[in-house]
Amino acid sequence: MRARRQSERGRRRDVISGQSASNTIIALSPVDEGRTYNNDEAVSQPSPPPNERETQHQNVGNSENPPIRLSGMVRRFSSMVLGTTASPVDPLSVTAVTLVDDIEVIEAERINSTRTNKSKLLIFAVLFLVPVTAFAVLGVLFFTSNNEVIVFEEMPSMSPSNAPTLDGRPTLVRVQERKKLLCGARKNRKLDLNKTDQQEGFLCDLCRAVAAIVIGGRGDNFEEVEIIDFKWAGQLISRKVDVVFAGVTHTLQREIREPMTGSGFSFSTPYFYDGLRFVGNRIVVICAEKKRRYAECELLSICVLQGTTHSDFISAIFPSNFYRIGFSFEEMIAMMFNDTCNVIGVEEFSIFDSELEKLIKSGEYVLGNKSLTKEPLSAVTRNEDREWSDIVTWAIRALIQGEMNGLMRNPQLCNNDTILESNSTRLNYDQSVYCVGNYGEIFNRRFGENKRSSMNTINKGSPMIYSTPLGNIFGTKNDFQVMEEVIDGGVLKLVKSRKGDVLRCGVVVSFDDVNITSVDYCHVLAAALFNGDFEAVEFLTFRENDDIAYESLSHGIIDALAGAVVNFEGDVDRGFSYSTPYYYRDKESSVDCYAFATRGDDTLFSSFLNAMVITTIHAQEIGATRKTSTRMPLTSLFGNKFLWAMRDAVSYGGSYDEIYIN
Repeated sequence: MRARRQSERGRRRDVISGQSASNTIIALSPVDEGRTYNNDEAVSQPSPPPNERETQHQNVGNSENPPIRLSGMVRRFSSMVLGTTASPVDPLSVTAVTLVDDIEVIEAERINSTRTNKSKLLIFAVLFLVPVTAFAVLGVLFFTSNNEVIVFEEMPSMSPSNAPTLDGRPTLVRVQERKKLLCGARKNRKLDLNKTDQQEGFLCDLCRAVAAIVIGGRGDNFEEVEIIDFKWAGQLISRKVDVVFAGVTHTLQREIREPMTGSGFSFSTPYFYDGLRFVGNRIVVICAEKKRRYAECELLSICVLQGTTHSDFISAIFPSNFYRIGFSFEEMIAMMFNDTCNVIGVEEFSIFDSELEKLIKSGEYVLGNKSLTKEPLSAVTRNEDREWSDIVTWAIRALIQGEMNGLMRNPQLCNNDTILESNSTRLNYDQSVYCVGNYGEIFNRRFGENKRSSMNTINKGSPMIYSTPLGNIFGTKNDFQVMEEVIDGGVLKLVKSRKGDVLRCGVVVSFDDVNITSVDYCHVLAAALFNGDFEAVEFLTFRENDDIAYESLSHGIIDALAGAVVNFEGDVDRGFSYSTPYYYRDKESSVDCYAFATRGDDTLFSSFLNAMVITTIHAQEIGATRKTSTRMPLTSLFGNKFLWAMRDAVSYGGSYDEIYIN
């Protein structure tokens, strides 16, 4: 195995060294032309239990079989009774007659008595039982259990009404037309109005930063829309909000298929890194941190918010009788006060300026030291409007970049022009800083400098690799079926159906460490796509800063471009998507972030590729290696064909350290 990998590493160097000094594209294929690949070897797994939170979308009513109206039912029933009573007597009950000679004497001959009795019974049933049944039905209809009389009226049709028509225009156009940003945020102590009725708070400042860029002015042209914590996805889909700043954690599951709606969403650069911590009496907080449920911990009862990554985590490590579900932050505090629970599972971000923080400062409660989860809190937008998602992302980055470069709030430079720029590439993103302040100014103004953790400060050379949380990536049987339908198109299907089963991976040649890492990640992606066959890849190499690389990506000559530097022009102007960076390189006044670039019009393939980069970082965090790749989870996020994708990726590449060091 070692000899093979050393040989493979030598060949990877050959791929890079094969680049000539000209702009010629060099295609190197390590795939044997005669080789065939077996794509049916995926190991099937038992069907997972249904997800209780999964939402079933059903039509209310059926237009083909409209419901019967009560008054109509009464009319039809009455006419049926009338038709029975007015009908001729059954022929079987008529006496037969015979004429004898020409004498007008009639000799009567009776029909069989059994036949006559049956006829009488039939008449009795019709004339007696049907009216009795009619009166019984009318009695039920007219008298309810509480003796209230029902008045028969024409009932409205139960046929499904037409779905509301949604404005399909770009979000930027709609926001600028209404001259107001609909910003979804949790209405709590951070978003209260001050004495001058001006909206204040950290989240409001983020809303204001986006509004300053797209509408102008001081950024006050936004409307705060209350977000119910676990209903943010539905509010986005229904266009009730343009963007959500409500402490929503970015997970891979939500990016691809959010469980409550079945839709995927776009997440910005995180504006706050947090994690689940426990608040309560010191003894029970320690019990919760150590996951202990016996002795002094047998009375442990944890309050956790419904529909959050916290509830997913708590339900996975504690039996149901050790936690209680709350529907809002305020309700959980009330449950704490009335002894429904004795510990609250919450993020530090939610504690700021709350009643809990006062109790912690007074010494009545303690805040646990352990952060048990990763919670990158991000702005959320609909993923079908890439332009708008990019605007929100770069608005957040402008705040961070402003702090890094010493750019500060400056009312004199805050533009009050009423002429709005409708082209997202020509918007002035510095307006977010001039009108609201850089990230550090906003944070310190709302929370104070001493509350800023190292994860939420400007990076000055410390490690930057961070894995997006996976979420519930296995899902249900329905997830497999839905994703099979979704994948029935796009690059994923193209790559799998291409003759020879091969990934076309472009590599931007820059310097050795990045080059080798980029080639390795192309092999990782191939292994994930083709049931572990890491050699199913063709390489095309490009010079650094060579536009031919991006042209090749745009025209489908390559499926993905490794070694691309994340930049504003490629993201916003040209519409490419970038994966989680896998390499950072310090420069004099900035940091280059190297990642995969994909076409922005195929969100599913972009998410698949991003998931495989995240997979190697996640493997590092849980201690999974090439030899222990089966420790990686199975996933239904991309359908049954890619059930083993994460394991196959790690079986070749290993953890992030294995890729980087080896």
